[in-house]
Parts: sequence; structure tokens; C-alpha cells
Amino acid sequence: MPVVARNADGRLRIFLRNGGGGVSTYYQAEPNGGWNQDWVDLKGMGVRDGLAAVTAPNGADARVTLFGRYLTGVKVVRQNGPNVGYGDWTDLSGGQVDQHTAVVDDAGVVTVCALTADGGVRMRRQSGAGADVPFCAWQGI
Repeated sequence: MPVVARNADGRLRIFLRNGGGGVSTYYQAEPNGGWNQDWVDLKGMGVRDGLAAVTAPNGADARVTLFGRYLTGVKVVRQNGPNVGYGDWTDLSGGQVDQHTAVVDDAGVVTVCALTADGGVRMRRQSGAGADVPFCAWQGI
């Protein structure tokens, strides 16, 4: 199922799992305007159904962060800067995950929550607000 996030400049981005097992994105050419002509491959392999996307932190340095579900858990990829391309996927691990979602709190900190294969709920959040701030370890809820 596709997910949508907003770039810092207001342009929308659509993400979906592609036929190669990775993720592709399609985005607006300008805010409230038409769409880019081509899908962009964000690579990745073995992505399972279920993506989650957020834009954080709030403000001029806002970047889209995308989470994908894999056999080994959750991976994340972020924009290299506001309104630009993406870096490499990073493995957040977490074990087998059935579903996941992500949210940004009022301080601009991203949290990803996952339902594990055994019915447990785990979360992993950034250690502080900021586009390049790392994620702390997984915690059971």
C-alpha cells in the first residue's frame, strides 16, 4: 500500500514497494502542482508490504524519513537534506515485525512502533530531535 509524506517545501511524495522488492517514490514537481515524470528507485531489497513515512524535524531542516519492513525487522532511509534525494537504507533490526508505524512528537523526535510476530509491541525513537540524530535501542512496551 502506498504512503505519502510532505517535503519541507510542501511537495508531496508517494512511496510504494516496487516489483524489484525495493521502494520507489513519485513526487510533485512543485507544491500544489503537477507531478514529476518518472518514478525514482530508492533501492532496497526484500521490502515487505507496509511502509511508514514522516517528515521531521519541524522547520527548515525537515526531511522525509521512510521506514520499510524486512524479514529481519525495520530499515530506514532519509533524505540527504531538505527536498533532495535519499541516502542508503539503515537496518534498525528488531526481529520479525508484522506491522509498523511512525510518528513525530511535538519536539520533532521520530518514533517508530512495531507489532512483533509474537504479538508484542516495541518502539524505537531518536535520541533527540534532528534529521541526522540516531535512534536509541528497541524497547518493549
